[in-house]
Amino acid sequence: MPDPDHDPMRGHRMAHRLMRMVGLLHARGHESLYLYSGMSGSGGSWRYAIGAMDDGVWPRFWRHALQVFNAMNGGDDPEQIAWAGLDDAPEVLADRFVAAYPEIAEAARVPNPAYAAWYRDMLAQSEPFAALVFYHDYKLNPRPEFWATHAGVFLELPPGLDPGRWM
Repeated sequence: MPDPDHDPMRGHRMAHRLMRMVGLLHARGHESLYLYSGMSGSGGSWRYAIGAMDDGVWPRFWRHALQVFNAMNGGDDPEQIAWAGLDDAPEVLADRFVAAYPEIAEAARVPNPAYAAWYRDMLAQSEPFAALVFYHDYKLNPRPEFWATHAGVFLELPPGLDPGRWM
C-alpha cells in the first residue's frame, strides 16, 4: 500500500513552483530575473541560480554578486530553501524571494520582454510539473530541456545566454 505522506514527485513539484515564482516575478516587473538550473552529477539534486541579468545579458556563472544558488534534493529537509518553505505557493515564494534578496529583485527590474516571453513559453511547455534543466551529467547539447519528463523536448536558448560563459 502506498504511503500517503510520500510523494515521489515532490522534488519536481518544488522545482516547478520555483520556476513559476520566477514567472510571477517577471509579471511583477522583474523581467531581467533569470533562472539557470540543472541536475547534480548524481541526478539526486536540482540545482539553481536565480539572479539579475546585466543589460539583457546573463552574467558569467558563479562570478556575479547578484545571484543566489541552491540545491534541493526533493526530501523533507526544511533547510533546503533558507528563505522560504518547501510547500510555499509560487506567490508566497515570490514575496519571500524579494524580501530575502531585495538587491537582486531591484536589479532585475530592467525590462526584458524577449526573455520574459521565452520564459512564459517555457513555463507553458513545462506543465504540469517538469523541472527545467540546462545541464546534467553527459549532456552535450546546450539547449535546455526538462528533467525526467517531456522526453525529447528541447527549448531554444533563452535570449541573452551565451553558453560559452555558462556551460
